Amino acid sequence: MKTAHEEYAQRLNVLRGQLFASDRMGVWCFNRSWKLYYTTAVRSQEMAQLLEIGGVKDYALSQIEKEPAPSIYADEAGLVWILEWVILPQGGELLIVLGPMALVRTGEERLLQRLDALELTVEEKRTYADLLDEIPVIAFVSVMRFAQMLH
Repeated sequence: MKTAHEEYAQRLNVLRGQLFASDRMGVWCFNRSWKLYYTTAVRSQEMAQLLEIGGVKDYALSQIEKEPAPSIYADEAGLVWILEWVILPQGGELLIVLGPMALVRTGEERLLQRLDALELTVEEKRTYADLLDEIPVIAFVSVMRFAQMLH
């Protein structure tokens, strides 16, 4: 497997600043045990629940042994996440996750319908509906660009 560039921390710091400034997009950093090191996500506790119910963790762990490259993952609610495992020069791995994002064509109404289909309490559905205002709505071509920038 390829290891991260020596300046990975500096480059990632610049990327997460740019993504937050342009789209208020969250950047997450986990280790293999799913310990969160940092996030730039607004309302991070609620957004972390979207990571869990969306199956991002399971998907990410299924990708860990593959050649490092970004993966684009769409969960059942229609939210999009970009993930990449970073092999550290000193050993170990970190998972970098960008998101959540909603695609322009998905639309808020469709996202709400998908959330309704999930087995959530009324309070959880209300919380997630409020979160939609915080989730950037992006064209798919931008998702591809963000994946390239992460890599």
